[in-house]
Amino acid sequence: MKHYCLHLTSNLSQFRVYDFTGENCTNNFKANFGELSKYIQADAKVFLFLPSNLIHSFVAVKRESESLQQFEARFIAEHDDCIINNISDNDFFFSQEKNLAVIVGKSLLGQFNNELNQLGCSVAIHAEHHLIHQHAAESILTIEERLVFAF
Repeated sequence: MKHYCLHLTSNLSQFRVYDFTGENCTNNFKANFGELSKYIQADAKVFLFLPSNLIHSFVAVKRESESLQQFEARFIAEHDDCIINNISDNDFFFSQEKNLAVIVGKSLLGQFNNELNQLGCSVAIHAEHHLIHQHAAESILTIEERLVFAF
């Protein structure tokens, strides 16, 4: 099975595509929006790494007595001062296993969702800083003219 890692270019207008066979990167190239289906096989695994500044991540613990809706409402009430844009302009994701809440702009996700749904393959979306922790707890990575810090 082929694996592809996608990063956005610095102006967020194209994808930088890394093509992996096994553990080896066999190719990397730029692709415009609407072109990914020309290059990515339908049975592949795709990892889209979004620039970390486009994703807000928080440690969040859901109480056992709370429903997911109650937890989301409490979380937003506790963190609304940290969220720059209108709350309703964001999508909320929560992993109880990792005690992690993630907020991403709906318009950003919608743009990628349309593109990735056309591929017919398995897709996982992560923040770019997740790549760094695989290498070292504290490090700096340069991706598409962006500096990504993890500590």
